[in-house]
Amino acid sequence: MQTKPFIWAIVITLALMLCSAGVRAESFTTNGPYGGQINGGIVMNPKKTNILYAGGTGGLFITTDGGEIWQPPHTKELAKGVSAIAVAPGLPETAYVSVHLDGIFKTTDSGKTWQRTAERFTEGWIFSLVIDPRNAGVIYAGTSKGIFKSSDGGSKWEELKTEPQKLSAGSMIMDPGKSDTLYVATFGDGIFKSEDAGKSWTAINNGLTTKDFVVIAADRTGQALYAATSTEGVFKSTDGGLNWKPAGDIKALAEGLGLWALDIDPMQPDTLYAGFSSGSGANAGKATVYKSIDGGNTWFPSGTGIRKSRIKGFAISAKNPGVMYAATFRGVFKSMDGGKNWIPANKGIASAYVMDIKVDPDKNNNLYVATGFGGLFKSEDRGATFREIMAEAEGTNTDTVALNPADSKTVYSGAFGFGFLISGDSGKSWKTSSEGIINDHVYYLAVDPQNPKNIFATSCTCGGGTGAVFRSSDGGRTWVRADGGIATDRMVMGISIDPLKPSTLYAVQIDHGVWKSTDSGTTWENANNGITDLRAMPVVVDPKDSNILYEPTYGGGIFKSVDGGKSWKEINNGLAEKRVRRLAIDSRNSKILYAGSYRGVYVSKDAGESWSLLEITKEVAGINALALDPKNSNILYVGTGGGMWRYEK
Repeated sequence: MQTKPFIWAIVITLALMLCSAGVRAESFTTNGPYGGQINGGIVMNPKKTNILYAGGTGGLFITTDGGEIWQPPHTKELAKGVSAIAVAPGLPETAYVSVHLDGIFKTTDSGKTWQRTAERFTEGWIFSLVIDPRNAGVIYAGTSKGIFKSSDGGSKWEELKTEPQKLSAGSMIMDPGKSDTLYVATFGDGIFKSEDAGKSWTAINNGLTTKDFVVIAADRTGQALYAATSTEGVFKSTDGGLNWKPAGDIKALAEGLGLWALDIDPMQPDTLYAGFSSGSGANAGKATVYKSIDGGNTWFPSGTGIRKSRIKGFAISAKNPGVMYAATFRGVFKSMDGGKNWIPANKGIASAYVMDIKVDPDKNNNLYVATGFGGLFKSEDRGATFREIMAEAEGTNTDTVALNPADSKTVYSGAFGFGFLISGDSGKSWKTSSEGIINDHVYYLAVDPQNPKNIFATSCTCGGGTGAVFRSSDGGRTWVRADGGIATDRMVMGISIDPLKPSTLYAVQIDHGVWKSTDSGTTWENANNGITDLRAMPVVVDPKDSNILYEPTYGGGIFKSVDGGKSWKEINNGLAEKRVRRLAIDSRNSKILYAGSYRGVYVSKDAGESWSLLEITKEVAGINALALDPKNSNILYVGTGGGMWRYEK
């Protein structure tokens, strides 16, 4: 009769012993930064307007309280990149969501549960979904490889015949009064119309000065159509698309800022909203939301409080006048007064596209996180909370961050449109310092660990372009070119400095692989012998042996050199996912390596000879950054398209 109490006493005693010995289970958690790229749009339930869906790089997020709190993705599939969302007009509990290269998912209970509608839908990137209001099982998908239709709720799809056949269909809408009539705005072929539920399509481009469109919209009456292009502004048709003319004076703004979103107030058909990208250079500081109240004839700025960023979509209430939401590359913003004033509504949305992470070597609670279009963030509690530290006037697109190893209060960053930036007070204030840098986008930074006055930067133009490397010998005040011999037709993705021999550098380029310099960047030579995939990511140098190098690639896995880059061999034993973007090496024990793959984090404890997946990380997709805590190598920070995660052994 005493057996059970005796066994429980042993169990409790062992548990107490393990806790007192410091044994704990590994953990993998995220707390943001909240916000980020909502590039898959935002859609409102037309009847229950407090329910909204927002899709971005971090997956699908749902709010049931008008944006006060957003719930994270319900399943691992919905935690991947979401490209399109649609709610059934006649049955608003039903919604469809497209997940990049992983199919279309369906809910019939306003997002509480989800089911995959088809085993796979791999016909390119899905840009838009449209549901027939008469039958929620009839869905149209506009994709980068054509237009598709399902008549059974997404289980089976047929490609609709168009001319040309493979239209890159961006935005698609249905005539509010005639659900058999559809309009599609394409990337490169103009606008098309079908009046027979997609069986046949006709180009309707009369009056258009471009054929490259990003969005199309119709007012509730179906009398007015509007089509937006990123550079030519907005066009309007009042005869079903037969003829088009420019809508007002918005073209100049589109040329300078880039127009990416357009929507119509469902309660006021003459009220339109246009969403732009954040401006740089001469356009810096301009508003990113413009409004028209006369059917597009005139436009005025309407964006107080909204951060300068790319606007990707609007959700406007059809029941509550003035209530609307904007999906941006800095998260979701909400307005209660028709767009005059905006406030962030991001709590719970972890969709920041983390590009770089740096840990303060002096105060390792401090982290700096660069999130591309989302800006630069700082955490002072190891990622439990974040705050943005770079003002919008100083740059919105921050892909890289670096610290001065001799004085960690000195922080460096690169921002699109502003080049190289320096802060001397741990990120409180910033100044630009780009004299000599010819391109306005600093993409990657590396600081000499022995002489911090030596800084290297890669930069590019907006479209990628040149493979430029710059060197500063005075702490970033002035710069000179340092890329003699590097191919100029590809962007330089990263620079690595040998910590033992800082005059030795490694640069990487997609399609050109690895370059090596032994004279601080004055001259470079290719160092690809043995590398079979030239989609190179930044090299990692063993901190204890300059001859040992590791090269991750985006498709070929990982390569290792033991002779300073003269030759390489593949080290993929146990590496099931070979799309690897980043490596991290334990500075205390350089045999321990971490690899950030497209699906999860791998670890090696034998200098890359074998790899094993950290199972706890396998649901995380698209790893872009890795950083080990310099004072506690049991903590690894992981940057993804869905925010920053902390792995702790």
